[in-house]
Amino acid sequence: TGCPWRYLPRDGFPPRSTVYNIFRKFQADGTWHAIWDQLYPMLREREDREGSPSAGIIDSQTIKSAEKGAVKLRNRPPTQPTRWVMSLERR
Repeated sequence: TGCPWRYLPRDGFPPRSTVYNIFRKFQADGTWHAIWDQLYPMLREREDREGSPSAGIIDSQTIKSAEKGAVKLRNRPPTQPTRWVMSLERR
């Protein structure tokens, strides 16, 4: 949900660094993915939906705005050296 690690309840949980390290281990070894593979279809069925979605929607407006906001590295003029760099070159 985007909750910062420091907001974990202190009672009933180990220190947040321990929880974070366990989470990272679960991510690395695939445990986290396996948990979601089991829970996601169960949640959908609980909401009277089919276990796996049959279609997806992509908002084309989001893609357009991402393309416009992208930084183009080609055809970019070279940056000018700062005065400090230029003064070092004169020495």
